[in-house]
Amino acid sequence: MTSSRIAGIPLGRGFTRLGVLLLAAAAPLSSQERSTWERRSAPTQVGPTVFHATQALNLPTAVTAGAGEFLFEISHRFVPAISADGTFLGLDGPVRYRLGLAYGISDRIMMGLTRSNLDDNLDLGARIRVLEGIAPLPFQVAVAGGMAWNKEVGGLAGSSTQYHGALIVNAGVGGRVALGVVPAVVANPLVRVDGEEALFSMGLLGQVYLTDMLSLVGEWTLTDESDALPYDPVSFSVEFETGGHFFRVGVTNSLRLNPSQYLAGAAQEFTGDELRLAFNISRVLAF
Repeated sequence: MTSSRIAGIPLGRGFTRLGVLLLAAAAPLSSQERSTWERRSAPTQVGPTVFHATQALNLPTAVTAGAGEFLFEISHRFVPAISADGTFLGLDGPVRYRLGLAYGISDRIMMGLTRSNLDDNLDLGARIRVLEGIAPLPFQVAVAGGMAWNKEVGGLAGSSTQYHGALIVNAGVGGRVALGVVPAVVANPLVRVDGEEALFSMGLLGQVYLTDMLSLVGEWTLTDESDALPYDPVSFSVEFETGGHFFRVGVTNSLRLNPSQYLAGAAQEFTGDELRLAFNISRVLAF
């Protein structure tokens, strides 16, 4: 893929308004150097981490729930484009959603179950943080993988079962910038196509922490092109953090939520006329 897919994007009015909102949000940027972040609500001590949350809109981070913690998530992608007439920025239309619940087996191992209403995709996954350090830059490394079952797939030609795996590498820069790369693979990426080869992708993730509560997040997943999903998933969002609760709202060209889905690509191009509103809410529950 070349940069021309993102460069020179015809920006729609909804995208322009979001840009204005992000510039306004940048005003309260603190001049103080940010110390390394630590979770404040865990029952056990979790070491310093680069990203604060376990995921951006789609891509995972190397963060795991603490031992004995539950992590609840609900995500929405609105099907109509922001620019669609008579849909109030796409809100007056159908949605793709995801519900998830994960549990921290230890401070380094997390397992979870998520369901997307797209194809009734049920995903059982795990994440293990395998390495971390603070010199010369804070970093974390994790591995993740899972199995997904698609229960409502019309015109199924192959197997409805999918497998996925990823390496997650995160690094912090200057106390307020977090970067991540997520090389991943999905077996049987297109369940409606018989004999489809495994698909490889490379996720790129960045987050800028403007204040202790407000940050900007961007992600881009470079994927193998296919006739059904010819474009790369891209998203930009604003994240609000309030002590274990993360709320993200932004724009994306992808309506696919579970890992075996969004890692395979997007049906729409990332242009002003094809952007959709998206949001995630995740909450750490420590009993």
